[in-house]
Amino acid sequence: MAHAMTHKDNSSARDLSGKEVEQNVIRIENQIERATHSLFQQKAVLEKIIKECCELGFGFASIQLVRPEEQIIEAVTGAAWAGKAGHFLEPVNNLRDIQADICQTCRTEVIAGWDDRFDEWVYKKYKHQDSIRIFTPLILVQDDKGCNDQKWFNNFDQKWITHKVNESWFKGGEQNQPKENGQHSVVEVLLPKSYIGNEIKVIGTIEVGYWSFDSPLALIEKDKVIDLIVKAGEWALKIRETQLPCVLDEITKIAMREVKADGATLHFLEGLPPKSNILEIGTDGSIKKKYLEMKTGRIPYTYEVFSELIGREFIRECPPCIGGEGQLAIAANQERILPSLPKSLKDYNPKAFDLGIREIVIFPLIVDQYKGCLYLHFKQENPFNKEAISWLRLFRNRIEEAIRYGITYEHQRESYNQLIVLHSVAQSLTRDLDQEDLLHQIAWSTLNVLAADNVTIYRYIQAQNQFTYPPTSAGRLKSKEQEKAKIDSDDVPAKLVKKGKNVYCPSLDYQEVFDDSLFAKEEGIQVAAGILLKVNEQIVGTLLINYRRPHVFRDDEIKIIETLATSAAITIANQEGLKKLQQGLEILSDITAHQVENIETTVNLDIESLLRLIMDGFVKYTGANLADIRLFNPESQKLKMEVWYPPDASGASSIHTTLGEGITGWVAKTKKEYYSPDVTIDKHYKAYFEEGVGSELCYPLLDQEDRLVGIINLESYQKGSFDAFYEIPRPKKMLEALVDHAVIAIQAMKNRDKLIKMKALADLGTVTSSLIHRINSEVGAIQVWAGDICEYNAENSYSEGKALSEGKALRIRDSAERILQQAKGMQIWIQEENKSPIKIAEVIEKVLAQFDDFPSNVVKQIELPTNLPAISVGKRQLTDVFDNLIRNAVNAMPEGGTLAIGGELIKGQGQTLIKVWVKDTGMGISEEDRDLIFQPSYRVLPSEHGMGIGLWLARTYIESLGGSIVPESELGKGSQFTVTLPIN
Repeated sequence: MAHAMTHKDNSSARDLSGKEVEQNVIRIENQIERATHSLFQQKAVLEKIIKECCELGFGFASIQLVRPEEQIIEAVTGAAWAGKAGHFLEPVNNLRDIQADICQTCRTEVIAGWDDRFDEWVYKKYKHQDSIRIFTPLILVQDDKGCNDQKWFNNFDQKWITHKVNESWFKGGEQNQPKENGQHSVVEVLLPKSYIGNEIKVIGTIEVGYWSFDSPLALIEKDKVIDLIVKAGEWALKIRETQLPCVLDEITKIAMREVKADGATLHFLEGLPPKSNILEIGTDGSIKKKYLEMKTGRIPYTYEVFSELIGREFIRECPPCIGGEGQLAIAANQERILPSLPKSLKDYNPKAFDLGIREIVIFPLIVDQYKGCLYLHFKQENPFNKEAISWLRLFRNRIEEAIRYGITYEHQRESYNQLIVLHSVAQSLTRDLDQEDLLHQIAWSTLNVLAADNVTIYRYIQAQNQFTYPPTSAGRLKSKEQEKAKIDSDDVPAKLVKKGKNVYCPSLDYQEVFDDSLFAKEEGIQVAAGILLKVNEQIVGTLLINYRRPHVFRDDEIKIIETLATSAAITIANQEGLKKLQQGLEILSDITAHQVENIETTVNLDIESLLRLIMDGFVKYTGANLADIRLFNPESQKLKMEVWYPPDASGASSIHTTLGEGITGWVAKTKKEYYSPDVTIDKHYKAYFEEGVGSELCYPLLDQEDRLVGIINLESYQKGSFDAFYEIPRPKKMLEALVDHAVIAIQAMKNRDKLIKMKALADLGTVTSSLIHRINSEVGAIQVWAGDICEYNAENSYSEGKALSEGKALRIRDSAERILQQAKGMQIWIQEENKSPIKIAEVIEKVLAQFDDFPSNVVKQIELPTNLPAISVGKRQLTDVFDNLIRNAVNAMPEGGTLAIGGELIKGQGQTLIKVWVKDTGMGISEEDRDLIFQPSYRVLPSEHGMGIGLWLARTYIESLGGSIVPESELGKGSQFTVTLPIN
């Protein structure tokens, strides 16, 4: 057995003082920091390469890089599809994407038009049928020591395998034909004999080309292709310097220098399956696959770095193995030395001994869940003393920190790019609601974001407990899936719905859902995830994500999957809602004498006419004898009857129903439809119109956030009159569609009215902006004239005429000052202000502080609860609303009185409101005035108190926020104005 590192007597080993250790640590930290700093340069390097591509005359460029941990190639920068196209480096030829194929073959290709290796969704989405493109690999040529050749791209020949050109494709505009092809040229790189045996590392690809909409397309000449291959060789070296393998290589070299080792290897990050082949320069100079002998028990590491004495052939002959010394070091989390007396290194590793190695020090590298080892090889025996060993342990910690830093940064960079892509995909789904191939777009977007091998979506109709067929699929398949008439209960989608939650390999739930899947067996699926597409509790489909290779669903990836699934589910539901709305509108058109084709027809209706139109449609469709629509008031928590049938029903306008009262109140309270085939035995029934009713059917009107808008109530003199509409699916669905339309139409009308209020404010600003400017100019002139009169009188002798003119001048000046103040106040309303959270109490406090001289005979009673939450409003506008109300209240009490300001929080059916009242004990408002006070230019108080538009502006603004201002007053006893605002 090897042993943990201990002191060995060695006269040649040098003691290290504490100061030397400290100096060594600082020096090493600086070296490692310089190495890891290169990671931050990747974005700048890639952007510079894209710029150079444009300088070469290309219309667009895209860079794809390989993620070694997952063996995925993805577009990372340049074109519009950057970040949205990722593909596995599939070893099977007919399953590869073009980018993966370029990586595997190392050939450069020119393609105009379609190729079976293209990503179908990317090709159509970004109109690649209108382009001609070059695809070339970003390759590194490495010798046996792992060193990258710096000049191979200046010393290569080329072999044109094909050079096909269809000139008519360019001339006739046939580039829009999806399966046509204009040029397909393939070139292979050939290197001199001196490169034979060198290994090729492919770190990515670069794609450049031209668009037909920029200029007429022409074939790409051979010289242009060769120039790009040369540049790609230069760019590959620059990109490599910004990647984690280069950092690990530098760290390994730092370790060797510091401990004066003769060789070193670093192996890190387990997880990938063993590679059965590599790319190598063959005897003819071409790049060929070389199949490797698979060592039993070999551990496949993502990153392997070697240096100096240790070469690639040594690593292949003596790889880290399961149960080997490296694994023992990792398990003990402690360094180990080989050999362990009394054995010699020859007993452990004869090949290392033959190289002249006499001692190997193994450092375990454990960075979070990632593991690996650093091997330092020495020709000298016993190279360390006790102090040096302590320093080496400290050095190991610094190496682990550097690796952690590099991995974290790369993961954060990948996660950041994925989040950007996720946001972009969600936005595109929202914009494309009307597209027929929406599910196709969702499937391909998911496939590319996750670099999966296959994604399948099944639409699910929850109300009917059935799936639509065929499903929508993205990705290449080995064999065509057999057509089925329907999804059976033992099929994966049905099992997933029954399970009722998302499942990921390799959980027990996953086994229950995916076991015995014929599709998985035929396609060689190794790992999968089953995701429910849900909106609230409604399942609209299932999303199956399949991999033909080992794959681990990390926590951050699961979050991305479920976020993407939520966006997809909402999009599907919205598209279904759009279709349902169209169906509802068609039905409503059929059952009414009106031509209601879409909601836009409501622009010429008021709310009452709209409700009556809807109610008449229900009556004609169901044959109801009695009907009404009641809207819910969240402030009073009551239903108010707005329209009724027959229209001559007495007392209907005064009916206000509380929650839980009668069938209508019960439906409002429970938010569920209710059918009573025999009301005479129904405990909930309450007669509102007349006796003799036999059956009643009532539906709640709920908005998208499940908040109560109102109810629609249908009654018949016959018992069981509405059975067909409650029990037979088709009539029931049609009636539900009408209910949905009623909600949408009512909400559209309310939104329209709200927009009208907001437009009124905007129109006021448009009309009065110039007017205010003129008022300021002209009234300013009046002030100057009045001042001139006063100055003139002061300079001349006193007379009665002088006193009279001076008094008039002062009155003119005071009036001008008031007008200017009013004009200044109007600016508050015509200058748009961003809404921000503010508390009502702060607004009231500011208003009261604005009084220059608050009347001493008016008592203030401020009783605002401390739990009133902040609301999002325009601060200046809301301040002016309460300034207007409070000043009106104070002015209404010239003889003194009490100003009371209070408020409360109202929580009701899915909505929370703030209610604030301003109350005075003044002169009050007459009944006839109460109907006029909100009209522009109407004044209750003398004209010197304002321009008469304050209350009109206040109510217009509050109603534009979805709130209300309600006055209550009695002449001679005071007034109360109550402002109600919703909490958004």
